Amino acid sequence: MLAPAAVAVALAARWMCPAHFAPLPPGWVQGNLGARTASSNSWAHTPGFSNLNDLPRDGIYVWTLLLPSGPSSPAPTARRPLHLPLDLRRPDQIAEQEGVTLPEYRFAGRYHGYFVDVRVDFGRRRPTASMRRRTQILLDRLRLPARIVAAASDCR
Repeated sequence: MLAPAAVAVALAARWMCPAHFAPLPPGWVQGNLGARTASSNSWAHTPGFSNLNDLPRDGIYVWTLLLPSGPSSPAPTARRPLHLPLDLRRPDQIAEQEGVTLPEYRFAGRYHGYFVDVRVDFGRRRPTASMRRRTQILLDRLRLPARIVAAASDCR
């Protein structure tokens, strides 16, 4: 049996690998904060801006948050299994981005023992058919980690 200190170290050594989009479709930029112990953030967006604060009218921003301990999403599906690929026509919730009146499409659920929160933000109230098609192509390429790992170097 492990001593309490050893158990605490073993529990703390759980790493969340970031989600990614592969292969990344042309015309998108992606990034992440790397493997983390408490959560993992990653994103993809159309070029010409860097975050939601400067989202242009034709911009699209997709971000993922992975958590090992509980959901962050207010979507009613946050504790149900998440199935890939995500379908933009059937989000779990459509809300307004904080502070603005633009749509935010939300997907949430459990995946391989952790919680997933995916949000799609558009720079206009009614995204064009082209914007929705481009976003669906990206969502089809969302790759989530298969599990929580013991070391950041285990992320591939």
